[in-house]
Amino acid sequence: MENTLLIAVSRQATLRREMDVIAHNLANMNTQGYKGQRMMFVDHLVRNRGSEGILSENLSFVRDIATRRIVSDGPMQKTGNPLDLA
Repeated sequence: MENTLLIAVSRQATLRREMDVIAHNLANMNTQGYKGQRMMFVDHLVRNRGSEGILSENLSFVRDIATRRIVSDGPMQKTGNPLDLA
């Protein structure tokens, strides 16, 4: 039973961290020069030893391993100033 609770907690912690990253990206989307972030996940499949027919044979743990910064260029905006460079 504790395995299923650990799986639920691991997934909930990962989802909360992902929501924090998305909220941070949304809060800064109009900031000049801001580079967004994305989450990187790892799934671990573990065979369930005490399978009683209620749960499937395999249990899936989710772990976030890193956040990756998006380094693609943003859109060009014409400012009309002669000294602005792209």
